[in-house]
Amino acid sequence: MADVIQVKYDDAEVTRLYGQILARARNPAPLLADWGERLKNSVRRNIMEGGRPAKFVPLKPASARAWLFSKKSYWTKGGNLTAAGQARAENRTPLFTGNPAGLLNSINWRALGHDALAVGSDKIYAAIQQFGGTVHLPDIYPQVKQALMWPGALHPVKMARAHDVTLPARPYLMIQDEDWLYLRQSALNYLLGEGAVK
Repeated sequence: MADVIQVKYDDAEVTRLYGQILARARNPAPLLADWGERLKNSVRRNIMEGGRPAKFVPLKPASARAWLFSKKSYWTKGGNLTAAGQARAENRTPLFTGNPAGLLNSINWRALGHDALAVGSDKIYAAIQQFGGTVHLPDIYPQVKQALMWPGALHPVKMARAHDVTLPARPYLMIQDEDWLYLRQSALNYLLGEGAVK
């Protein structure tokens, strides 16, 4: 008579883990919230650093000057840049103006249904900054005073003629390589019940 070998395997842990993975996969909201915050901060960093990994197309000198001219606190009464103005002139990136109502602080995320999320901006000019394009500016006439005024212009200016402005693409909505690694690892951690995402 042949000997019978009997092997018993307790699969309770595998069954428990499989059940946990299925349950967590049905409720990805905590994972999506974690991803949304990660990607929002990464996009904001793209803007603050003037593009990552490649730098954005720089502002034309006239645009940079016009931006500085619009900030009265950056100029002395004698028409020279203050220390703060000089620092801003040297460190300004094309999309990061320091304006709290600007593109940087408009970057946010939201869930799209049960299993997706979107990261972006609600600013009307966000798309043209991302993709580039041409904008037609109509004639501008003074509304309150007799003439238009901006530093550096020959005055009085009765109107600004219509013209087109072409903006280069400055793709700030970029997911970086380190973000992809984080997304993959955090998904595994979430499904297995490990790590910070709960």
